[in-house]
Amino acid sequence: MFLYKIIAPMFKILTLVVLVSIISLNNVFGQVLDYTDNSPVETFINEEFCFTDEFTNSGATGYGPYVRIETPPEITLNSVDFLGSSVTINDLGVYAGVAIADPILTGVDGNPTGTALDSITGTVGNHIYVVQFPVGSVVDGGPDFEVQYCYTIDLSATIGVAQNIAIEPAYYLGDAATGVNGPLFMPIVTESVVPIAFLFTKISDNFEDETTPGSCTPIEYTLNVNIANGITLSNLEISDVLPPELQFVSIISNSGCTETTLPSAVTPGGNLLITCPTVTGGLIPNDVTIVYDSYVIDILDETICDLHELKNAASASTTGHPVQLAADTSDVQHV
Repeated sequence: MFLYKIIAPMFKILTLVVLVSIISLNNVFGQVLDYTDNSPVETFINEEFCFTDEFTNSGATGYGPYVRIETPPEITLNSVDFLGSSVTINDLGVYAGVAIADPILTGVDGNPTGTALDSITGTVGNHIYVVQFPVGSVVDGGPDFEVQYCYTIDLSATIGVAQNIAIEPAYYLGDAATGVNGPLFMPIVTESVVPIAFLFTKISDNFEDETTPGSCTPIEYTLNVNIANGITLSNLEISDVLPPELQFVSIISNSGCTETTLPSAVTPGGNLLITCPTVTGGLIPNDVTIVYDSYVIDILDETICDLHELKNAASASTTGHPVQLAADTSDVQHV
């Protein structure tokens, strides 16, 4: 009797451990469709933007990958490409508060017509799309498959306010090729994109980010303003404050704006001010381009291997939009 009392509790504990292990294995090897969001942080209003997201699977094989996409009224899904080929978009229209039938799930084995799984709901006023990919299954450890989405943000969108795209990845056949057990849905991925009206950048032709002093080694700076297609900016002002170690030489090119203030070509430093009364954006890389020449004066100590860093910041502003900043740094090194 004493031996029995010892063995019985041990058996119960062992049984519990085995059950926990089985549960854990099921969690590890269940189908998990991993979706990588590569959407841009910001993009131009009224211009198409494209990006490529990636699908991978971990755990058991998943069958019939597809996505449900919900976009706000300001965003339109233009196209979807898989491995360089166009994929059909099922445009289900605007959600009006009544569930919309999912054309991919309707009639699938294990999910007969009329069940709740056939229906899609969302936010009233948002657009609903469904996209099925030409892939039978996704296996654990297999290569990522990449999908390119192209959207356009409408002119009615508010500049600077994020627009959210909701992606719901799923396996419409679930964990079996026959679909007998019904579909599997994964957590919704929110892709947030901020619409912008213009982008200001400053670059130099000094790609090594270092130079020697003197006019024999000039630095050419380019100030670019890229404006969204169809957007008109009023009173665009570009300001570039030169540090006291930088000598302005001359304007090399100007795409039609007014050179309101030019730094001295004799005394280092000063402010370069360019103004444009109105500029309308088009489908070109840059709508305003200013290029000027400069060089760093001899500020180094020739008795040592001296190094001096210059920060040359520029900004652009326009009526109705916040200031956009850009900076360029040049290292001056005595050799």
